[in-house]
Amino acid sequence: MICYCGMRLTSVTAIHLCVPVVSTAQGAFTVIKSWSVLLLLVGTTAAAQGITGDYILLKDGTEVMSVNITSAGGGRIGGSVSASYKVPFEGTINGRSVAFATKFPDGSSARWAGKIVGTTLNVTLSDPSGEHQELTLIRRGSGWTSQSPLARQWTRKLVGREIARTERTGGGSSGSAVKDMMIAFCDAGRALYQERFALNVAVPGMGGSQTSRDAHAVHWRVISSGTTAAIEISARDEEVFQMGIREGSSGVIQVAAQPMRLRDAGEKCSDPRLHDVR
Repeated sequence: MICYCGMRLTSVTAIHLCVPVVSTAQGAFTVIKSWSVLLLLVGTTAAAQGITGDYILLKDGTEVMSVNITSAGGGRIGGSVSASYKVPFEGTINGRSVAFATKFPDGSSARWAGKIVGTTLNVTLSDPSGEHQELTLIRRGSGWTSQSPLARQWTRKLVGREIARTERTGGGSSGSAVKDMMIAFCDAGRALYQERFALNVAVPGMGGSQTSRDAHAVHWRVISSGTTAAIEISARDEEVFQMGIREGSSGVIQVAAQPMRLRDAGEKCSDPRLHDVR
């Protein structure tokens, strides 16, 4: 059996992932591989963190409002919004998209609709007058924000650029595996992810090769906590990953503790698949 090994980082602990190549009775083979082989999950994934929690709105570093989601399940959510006073709410949830309304003492109401992405609640608030506000609230205690100077600095640096990495495993008498990965960071929080996986098997009684390619558009942004920054990738299946990022040397940056070069994204940011990212 051949193992294709990548590295998955959880918090600060590195774990090598080996992806087996499974032989069949007919001499064919399949590759069991993950979309995300190289990741830095800062804390845990969004799925593990769940929906419930306290999300706060900061202005100049001061909390001015909080949305507390106390229950979620069966397509329903409940909780309260606190600003100058607390207002309870009930609403609906679909995946990580939420919608609810808050009622005021005079009988008027405000409507909220948005999506929980990683550690943030991105929501549109429609007040009784019909005006709309776009708000970004962060999970209390998470400390991660896309509005810090560090996050904005990295965002400016990455827009219009791409990172790429090639990983090779094996090469001995039993075969080898090669994975090429590329992410192009485009404007408006859109990114193009491409990968190519090539496998060569050479064992007694069988042999062969297989190449697979995958490309799709995802949503991206940079978040930070203190002096630590991370690239947050939101896939179409609503799974969210965060890859730690820091400066390297000689034009190399460190992404998930792995050296990668930044280069111009070129025509990749004109890929029509990016229009599907909302």
